[in-house]
Amino acid sequence: MARLALSDDRFAQVQDLGPLIQAHRQESDRLGYIAAPIIDAFFERDLFRILLPAELGGAGVDLLTSMRLVEQVAAFDGSTGWIFEIGLGGLIRLGFLPAE
Repeated sequence: MARLALSDDRFAQVQDLGPLIQAHRQESDRLGYIAAPIIDAFFERDLFRILLPAELGGAGVDLLTSMRLVEQVAAFDGSTGWIFEIGLGGLIRLGFLPAE
């Protein structure tokens, strides 16, 4: 897998989200779910598709790298990191499905 360049780019994207995540942290706590601007930012950066295999249109990031990205998000806000991890969970299974 193309780990270094892709990972560096993804880590930079996640690092750039830090101020946004922290700015909406109290709102997310008050709402009981992650504030829309944070979720929108994950989708805009295609971060929920990092574990999706490249042949299916994802980034094909390896599992260890994805966990490090989750850890980076969780450093800004634990709840947001948890939701990011949950959002990634289902996609890894797609790589085990037959192509047809």
